[in-house]
Amino acid sequence: MYLSRTRKTAPLYLKNENENLIILYRALLFVLPEAVYWFTIEFGLCVENNERKVYGAAILSSFGDLQYILSGKPSVKPFDPFRASIEPHETSTYQPAYFVAESFKDAKEKFQYV
Repeated sequence: MYLSRTRKTAPLYLKNENENLIILYRALLFVLPEAVYWFTIEFGLCVENNERKVYGAAILSSFGDLQYILSGKPSVKPFDPFRASIEPHETSTYQPAYFVAESFKDAKEKFQYV
């Protein structure tokens, strides 16, 4: 899925991280509360090549969510599994806050302490 962010159209999804995403996904399914799953697998953001990218399935499947994230309206917080586990999340409207991991490696390291 592509969304024009500037004059040039660029992909918003992560490339070459499939293996790390699968590992992260499996860890989330068995260990973490619903809210952490929500802010990662469904509404996850990550940094790649110094650009914020989307990997959450719910965001990637919704043009409106993509536009909303790029609008600058929602709060974007550094990814922390503990904080994400207690963050309220919306099921019927856009999220007021999102969490961004500095990389998949960073996210996996933070899960070691959960």
